[in-house]
Formats: sequence, C-alpha cells, structure tokens
Amino acid sequence: MESVYSDIESLIKSNMVFRFGLELSKTSDSDRKQTINNILTRLENKNTEISVKEKREKMFEDIDKKVYRQKWLKLQNFHKENKINEYIEEKYKDHQNKNQLRDLLLEYLNENKFKTEKYIKYDSIATKIIDIVGLVEEEGIFKFIDKKKTKKTESDKKSKKIVVKPKKK
Repeated sequence: MESVYSDIESLIKSNMVFRFGLELSKTSDSDRKQTINNILTRLENKNTEISVKEKREKMFEDIDKKVYRQKWLKLQNFHKENKINEYIEEKYKDHQNKNQLRDLLLEYLNENKFKTEKYIKYDSIATKIIDIVGLVEEEGIFKFIDKKKTKKTESDKKSKKIVVKPKKK
C-alpha cells in the first residue's frame, strides 16, 4: 500500500516539475521566473528527503531479513513470536481455533520450550517455520504430543513378527 502512495506522490511531483518547467520556459516576467525557480528548488529538495527516508526504510528491511536468516536457536523471542504468528496465518488462516493455537505456541515459547529444535523446524534460508513437531489437533483443540511418551497399543505389540531361523544340521 505504501508503494502505491509513494508512486502517486512521485507522479504528482514530476507533474508539478514538468508544469513549472514549461511555465518557466514560456514566461518573460523576471519576478515570476524567480518564483518558479524557488518552487522547483523546493520540489527537488523534497525529492531528496523522500529518497533518504526510502533508503533508511530499505536498510531496516534488509537488516530484518538478515536477522531472520539466523538459526532458530539464535533468534530473539520477539522474532520467534513474529515467525510463529506468520506460520499460523499461513497454515491456519481460516481455522476457527487459531487464537487457541497462538496462545498455546506463545505459552510454549515463553516457557522456553522452543529453545531447542525439538519442536520447531525452521528454514533459515526461506526465513519461515516449516513444521511444528508434535502439534496435533483433536476435536478442534490443539495440543502437543511427545512421541517418546506415547504408549504402544496392543495391536502395535502384536504386529511385530518374530522370525526364527532353523538351525543348520
């Protein structure tokens, strides 16, 4: 949205510069020429002020991009929180319980459970969370399941086959 506004402002300024430049070339009154020159000088100064602001904004955007290229472990908590919010908006955009999910993930973050890469799979090149390991949804409610603590069911135990090799004579 900002780029549209800056494009419109740029068009307005270039139109004004063109208009006053044309008037300057056709005016014979010296006082009017002086006034037009002053106006053109002010317009050029405004262009340089805007370009400085644009450069500064671009510089901060570049710094943000570089910060997010770090490993998950090295990101600050507020950066992690931003990436978690982006992940939720991308993957669970229209989900009815995305606020509950956000609360759960931020709770885990604040309890320092996301300090290791056990739960969060983060791509530092694409600067986004790929997956959150152990996160499941049961009946519309999100929770974490630790793979190590899940018990094997009887069917899992029975499914293992024992192969007995015959002895050689």
